[in-house]
Amino acid sequence: MRVPLSKIKSGLYTAGGEYVYKGDKKSYKGYYYKIYGKAYAGKTYDPDAIPIELEPKIKSVNNPKSFLYNALAGAQQAVSNPIPVKPTKSQNLASIQTANQQGFLPVIGVNLDADNQALQTNANKIEVDSTPSEGNRYFFRYLVNINTNVKSGPMGPQYRFGEFSNENDYNRAQSDKKYTRAIVKELKVPGEKPVLNRDDLNEAEKRMPGLKRFLGITNEE
Repeated sequence: MRVPLSKIKSGLYTAGGEYVYKGDKKSYKGYYYKIYGKAYAGKTYDPDAIPIELEPKIKSVNNPKSFLYNALAGAQQAVSNPIPVKPTKSQNLASIQTANQQGFLPVIGVNLDADNQALQTNANKIEVDSTPSEGNRYFFRYLVNINTNVKSGPMGPQYRFGEFSNENDYNRAQSDKKYTRAIVKELKVPGEKPVLNRDDLNEAEKRMPGLKRFLGITNEE
């Protein structure tokens, strides 16, 4: 077989451990040459001789220092001695929340339909948290005393303004004549300051003048 000289690399040498005979897989040590990237025993190419082909030696994976050995050994150990985990059978779980509370690990393939009600509840909560909400504020004006100083003359009644914390306290004060009460609706928008209903506030101001000043409202748009 005639081979162009440009495709031949001669005079190469291996000290062993790099190539083996292709036939019997015995290790080869000595000179070798390459033709078209394939290795052959001998110092140079002889077109009249039968070429003895070599092949790269496959490194053994039985060497404990070998990365491939360690990787395969680790995989085998994982198969033989799998890490113990708690069962995660979706048919035995009443809900995802229950599973989490019991310490089950999350897995791919959990049947979400089994927990549809809980998921829907969470979705509703998110929707409520992101939408405006309306509530009531319970304001009062309390008669502290009526000044009847004879020397200086009547100075008029003195009041104290405040707010009940809940509707029950607001209702209990109904029997006390010293209280003047008013309910004002409040609109809460996430990320913004609460807004009092203008009509309710104006009506409350008529019933108890000074409420706006108490609330720090000096002017209205």
